[in-house]
Amino acid sequence: MRQDREPGIPEKKGQMPLLRKQAAVQAKICCSQDKGQIDTMFEASIKTKEKFETIKKLFSTEDKELKRSSYKITKLKDGSVQFDIKADDIAALRATLNSITQILSVYKKMEDFAEND
Repeated sequence: MRQDREPGIPEKKGQMPLLRKQAAVQAKICCSQDKGQIDTMFEASIKTKEKFETIKKLFSTEDKELKRSSYKITKLKDGSVQFDIKADDIAALRATLNSITQILSVYKKMEDFAEND
């Protein structure tokens, strides 16, 4: 393992740097062969320690089934919340991840703003 590389830069092509300490993001490619064709699906998950009820309300108006991707929100035993995202292609996965993280970011900024007043 090389020690002279910069922190956050992947050592090998295809590795992802650590994005955030509080949010765990995992992506994998699932391939299944069906009648001679390879069906590729991309999956990712985001875990947050925000309250489930709050997250449920935040995302209640959002479409969970999109044209090329979908996601579901799950309450974990430790009280944290997990988003499981599935997409047909990497661009749809990235767009869905961006949408989710944007909503979470706005919520966190508003929460911080309310606490400072």
